[in-house]
Amino acid sequence: MYEPRTLSPTWESELTLLVSPRGLHTKHELGRQKDPAAVGVAVSTGYGAPPSAAVTAKHRSFLTAAICAVPFCVRYCPLRRSPRLCPSPRRTVAMAPKDIMTNSHAKSILNAMNALRKSNTLCDITLRVEGTDFPAHRIVLAACSDYFCAMFTSELSEKGKSFVDIQGLTASTMEILLDFVYTETVLVTVENVQELLPAACLLQLKGVKRACCDFLDSQLDPSNCLGIRDFAETHNCLDLMQAAELFSQKHFPEVVQHEEFMLLSQEEVEKLIKCDEIQVDSEEPVFEAVLNWVKHNRKEREPFLPDMLEFVRMPLLTPRYITDVIDTEPLIRCSLPCRDLVDEAKKFHLRPELRSEMQGPRTQARLGAKEVLLVIGGFGSQQSPIDVRGKIRPENSGMELPPRECPGARVEKDAHPSSQTSNP
Repeated sequence: MYEPRTLSPTWESELTLLVSPRGLHTKHELGRQKDPAAVGVAVSTGYGAPPSAAVTAKHRSFLTAAICAVPFCVRYCPLRRSPRLCPSPRRTVAMAPKDIMTNSHAKSILNAMNALRKSNTLCDITLRVEGTDFPAHRIVLAACSDYFCAMFTSELSEKGKSFVDIQGLTASTMEILLDFVYTETVLVTVENVQELLPAACLLQLKGVKRACCDFLDSQLDPSNCLGIRDFAETHNCLDLMQAAELFSQKHFPEVVQHEEFMLLSQEEVEKLIKCDEIQVDSEEPVFEAVLNWVKHNRKEREPFLPDMLEFVRMPLLTPRYITDVIDTEPLIRCSLPCRDLVDEAKKFHLRPELRSEMQGPRTQARLGAKEVLLVIGGFGSQQSPIDVRGKIRPENSGMELPPRECPGARVEKDAHPSSQTSNP
């Protein structure tokens, strides 16, 4: 509550108000009424200073009650020539402007436009696919697809037409794509993905293309990864192509057992078997994959055998496998170039002192080989010595614990490589 106080004579900018027993008035209003009981009251025009008053003893109690009953500062408004009452600064909280976004606005617009499309309302273009008409809105198609944007905004012949024929896709696929344009939802299945992805690439619907690639990525299997890789390469889906290629390298022993591998061309097989990143325990699966591929169509593929064995790292095979398996293979015995490669592998094992001179691509271990790191002993989380032996594989972050030979030794299971410090 403000207490009345005497007005300073230097406050020339203050607005003079008059208080009478009938209420609070401007000086101009009371001047017309000629009220002798009026008492002059000066109230500061600033927001920070409390009102001050010079009153007689007769009206002190009335004025105190009047001022305290009005929780406002009086502010002069020159345009209206009258005071404007503003909330007290003590009761005002300053709030900055804020942009408020709603989550349902865009979705509701899409739903409304889709309803208009299905009822053929306000549609200004008709897409004709395999004799089936699909009414739509130019602005919606152009906003979602660069293909339609170029069609409707450039000087193409379709710009002024009300009907446009779309070639290269089926009517059922067109219906799925239009549903995506108006609902942002697409149903991808094993049955329609091979038609949906090419159509999405044709119409430049990036959302559908991404959905198809994600679906195929989740369906990768040793029996289909090579086909998916070629399919992705055809439609310039680089991420999917890389994912399929990495999958075939990681699961090479299983991939070469399926029909897709047998149907590869010579160049595709060579590209796969000469890759350093294929994960194999030894070169045996690589040699057997080449041999089986040649036997799948021996008449046409047998001449390719010597060239393909150049990419098999036979010096890394065991001597027993070389003598018991390779030497007895008829396709190897009847080919002099193949026999030379076998002799090189034998020399690598029989003359260890010559290995430094024989270094080359066929004597280098593959980077994807299943190498392991053995961890023996070290310190635990409490910096106390432990007795643990484990095997860490590079393709995963877990530790495999082989059977212990020391009875009573403590083993920390499921150890993570970063939680153990090996002690040489």
